[in-house]
Amino acid sequence: MEPSPPSASVTPKGPGIIVSAEFLRFFIVIFILGSLFLGVPYGLRLYRNSWAAPKLHPDTALTGEWVGILKPPSRPAPPDLSPSPFIAESDRQEAIRELRQQKQDDFDNVRAIFVSTSLDPFHIASASLRGSATMCGRDGKLISYAFTTNRVSNAGMSLILYNDTQSQFGNLDATLHEGVLAADYHGFEPYLLGDLRRGSRQDFEQACASLTASARQSAQ
Repeated sequence: MEPSPPSASVTPKGPGIIVSAEFLRFFIVIFILGSLFLGVPYGLRLYRNSWAAPKLHPDTALTGEWVGILKPPSRPAPPDLSPSPFIAESDRQEAIRELRQQKQDDFDNVRAIFVSTSLDPFHIASASLRGSATMCGRDGKLISYAFTTNRVSNAGMSLILYNDTQSQFGNLDATLHEGVLAADYHGFEPYLLGDLRRGSRQDFEQACASLTASARQSAQ
């Protein structure tokens, strides 16, 4: 009798993940619906809200990088402080000292500012920006801020700037007109006004260097 051939051994396979066609179709449908849910509002914003898309609306978009100089508002013309029989000399000298101090404070409180804004992807359905701001004074010291959006529209934006580590904060309100942001800053710092234009971090650093140089010249 001939020996029977050995039977082929079957090696059991380990457990595997079996994806059914129904589950795959369900996953694809959910992915498409989710993309539409997020993408449609985002797309509408880009086309309907000019503040949101610099490539589509380069002249009216608020997103991007802005650089400017903020100064205290102009003061009214000083009174005539020449010697007069109608004012005591001590009062006149005190008024002169106060006027000199005001001029020095206005000089010292000038700030260069750099603001970088972009769309907040986590707030697609609402008008919101994200980014940061940096200021410097004549002393060359940089102060960095985070911000939250108080208000944003095609007319301009209002940002709440804050700095946790240095306990500094303020509101930056800016109105857009012909590609220029007319801004005012108020809060922890003195009330400041100025125009912000499209620029880069390098432009901001040059503005800071210019402020520092002017302070050195004034001290000489």
